[in-house]
Amino acid sequence: MTNTNRTMDNTISTRSLQSVALTVALAAITHAYEFGPVAFAAGIAIIALLWSFMAHYRRTGRRSALVPYGLVALWVIAGLGIVGGFWNHAVKVVVVALHNGAVPVELEKLFMSPELGSFTNESIGVLTFVASLMAAYHGYRFVRAAVAK
Repeated sequence: MTNTNRTMDNTISTRSLQSVALTVALAAITHAYEFGPVAFAAGIAIIALLWSFMAHYRRTGRRSALVPYGLVALWVIAGLGIVGGFWNHAVKVVVVALHNGAVPVELEKLFMSPELGSFTNESIGVLTFVASLMAAYHGYRFVRAAVAK
């Protein structure tokens, strides 16, 4: 692999890792409102796990080393980004706005918590979804580049 290809591969993999880590960090902030400092510890553990999987891939260059990274990244994107950020924050804010400041009783079971959080909490939740979209995009580019080599 030439230096240019290695630099490009490292840039793509770094962007993937950074965007997934950003998604985890934002989700940890929103979860800290409910779970306290333990949410930050869990976030740090997930980011460390992702970093170790990426370091193993960079060290070995084996595509099979991407499987655990990809599975955890997919869980972060789907679970924290789409379910947490999009559904439980963005959609809930829209539902509350459309129904005079409260989730209707018949829709309460659709959300993890029917009450709207603080402006900061809900905003960071929506940003978690946006970060997960970036993570999905950079993850796709990274997997495409890794498979192509």
